[in-house]
Amino acid sequence: MRKLKTVKERVHQIKSDNDQLTTTDGEAAQVLGKFFSSVFLNERDGLVQEEDGWNVIINEDTVMSKLMGLKEDKSPGPDNIHSALLRNCARTVAIPLTIIYQKSFSEGILPDDWKTATTIPIFKKGNKHDASNYRPVSLTSVPCKVLESLIRDTCGRSIG
Repeated sequence: MRKLKTVKERVHQIKSDNDQLTTTDGEAAQVLGKFFSSVFLNERDGLVQEEDGWNVIINEDTVMSKLMGLKEDKSPGPDNIHSALLRNCARTVAIPLTIIYQKSFSEGILPDDWKTATTIPIFKKGNKHDASNYRPVSLTSVPCKVLESLIRDTCGRSIG
């Protein structure tokens, strides 16, 4: 029944630092954003690099394999590039994505669009006015997720 539900629950009023309930969606977003950032870890703290560096191999075949394995029912990220599009056009986009991935990894620079995420608060349980009772779910760029997956597979350990 939840899947058939067309009206999505909104985030309720959230208690701010001064125990006042928020009055606008913007205020609620600020309170939730402040809470979520206080519980996140800095991703760089989780990186482990061997002395001789990483030996990451990114080629057209591995990129195409990853693209063909994408699930088509997943939501697109903030760049609105849908996984179904990448999967259905895998043969066409594998070469340009391979070039972008190789350049990005060799220079250590990600495109700015890949660094952004749409974060949605999902209510867990308890008091709906308490920010700690929400968990963040982030929608990130699908091409960036593919690159992360290639690096994770090559390095054999999780990153972040």
